[in-house]
Amino acid sequence: MTEVPKYCVDYGDNVYKCRKSVHYTFNSWEVYICAKRQNKRMRRGTLLLLISLLLLTGGCKKSNPASAVIKTVQYPISNETYTYQYNSNGTVNNIQGSLGDATYYGYSGTRITAEEYDNNGNASMVTTYFLNAQNLADSVAVLAALSYSYKNTYNSNGYLISQRQYDGQNNLVNIVTDSIVNGNPLSIRGDGTLTVNTFNNHANSIGTGNMGQRFLGTNSKNLLNSSNATGAGETNYSYTYDSEGRVTSQTLNNVTNSSTTTYFYTYY
Repeated sequence: MTEVPKYCVDYGDNVYKCRKSVHYTFNSWEVYICAKRQNKRMRRGTLLLLISLLLLTGGCKKSNPASAVIKTVQYPISNETYTYQYNSNGTVNNIQGSLGDATYYGYSGTRITAEEYDNNGNASMVTTYFLNAQNLADSVAVLAALSYSYKNTYNSNGYLISQRQYDGQNNLVNIVTDSIVNGNPLSIRGDGTLTVNTFNNHANSIGTGNMGQRFLGTNSKNLLNSSNATGAGETNYSYTYDSEGRVTSQTLNNVTNSSTTTYFYTYY
C-alpha cells in the first residue's frame, strides 16, 4: 500500500483519489489503483477489474526524468536564461538567450551546423558536427576567434570514451579519455589531469540529450554527486526536483574556495 500520487485522477464512483492505493509496475508504467472502499477492504475481483481499467485507459503514468525535454536553463554567472526550441523530431532548432544572443542549428545529411550570434546580431562562432554511423558527432570543427577541433570516439552504447583535441593549426594538444561504469563516467583523464566522479541514484534529466543534442553522445545515467579534479579541487552537487522527478535546480559547491553556483531548469 502506498500513498496515491497527486497525478492520479478521479474516474468517478468506483475509481477516485483516495488516501491509500495498491501500487503495480507494468513495464515502464507505474500504475496506482485508487478504489472505492468496501467495508474497508477491497475485494479481489474488483481490484483485478480496476487494474484492467487503468491499463486500458493509461492509468496514472509517472514520467521518466531521463526523457524530459528542457525548456529553459538559467545561468548564474551571466544571469541569463536560455530558451530551447525543437524540431518535430526532437532535435534542437535554436537557443535564444534573454540578453539577445542566439544559436541556430541546421541539419544536412551527416552534418550539423550551429551558428552563434551575439546580442548585436553579429556572428561569433560556427560549429560543425560531422556524424558517424551511430549518428554521433565523430568530429567537431569550431570556427571562431580561436579555432579548434575535436575527434571523438564512442562505445557501442553511445557513451563518449575518448576525445582528441586540436588547435587551429591542427596540432594535437590534448587527449581526454573517459571510464564508463554502469552508464556513468567515473573518471576522466587528460593532459596530466584526473577527474574522479561519484553519482547519486537519481535519473539524469539535464544532459545534452535532454536539450535535443543526442548527437553529442549518451547522457550519463545518473546525476553527479561529487567531482574531484586535479588542480581544481572537489565540487559537490545538490539538486531540487519537481513532482515528476526532474531537476529544477543544480547547485555546485566548490569545497576548495567555498563558492556556490546554482543553475535553474524548466521543462516542456
